[in-house]
This record gives sequence, structure tokens and C-alpha cells, in this order.
Amino acid sequence: AAQLMWFEKVYAWLQCMEKYFIYPIVILSALTTDASATSSRHQLGKYCDPLFMTVAGLKLLRSSFCCPCHQYVTLSFTILFFRFDYSHFSETFLLDYYFMSIICSKASF
Repeated sequence: AAQLMWFEKVYAWLQCMEKYFIYPIVILSALTTDASATSSRHQLGKYCDPLFMTVAGLKLLRSSFCCPCHQYVTLSFTILFFRFDYSHFSETFLLDYYFMSIICSKASF
């Protein structure tokens, strides 16, 4: 009978930690830190900003549970693109990550 090796068990546990703990913590952290920055500006309006933050947060949480293997590409492109290349277009991390997740899903990375 086939048996799992110790490194396969460790790999499975690390994937579970990543999927159920690390990505939701990153997204919830971005929601809490960016909420004050977004609410102070009111770019889209008093009621549209919280609605957009909620939709972006739920979409990112859903994508972190559905396809966590693609999140590395999205997260690294978000940081590289908005921090080094086009920093003047950057809003908040949550909005940058939201737009980059849409771009990466449409480009099917």
C-alpha cells in the first residue's frame, strides 16, 4: 500500500494554512487599514465607497478560497506594478489588489 511521505504531509498542511489563514488575514488586514483611508476621501460618494470596499473584500476572499495557487502571481504583480511601475495610479492596497486580480483572471495567468 502506498504511504504518504513526511514532506507530502507538511506540504498539505502548509497549503491549508495558506488557504484558510494567511490569505484571509491579508485581505482582512487590507480591509481594516484601507477603510479609514477610503472613508476619509469619499471619491465615489458616501455610500458607494463602503459598498465597493465590501464587494472588493468579498471577491478577494472568494478568490483566495477558490484558487489559492494563483494568488502568488496576483499579489506579486500588484506589488510590483503599483509600487515600482505606476505608483502615481495607486489608490489603496485593497483596490490595487482587486483590479489586478481582475486583470490576472482575464489574462488567465
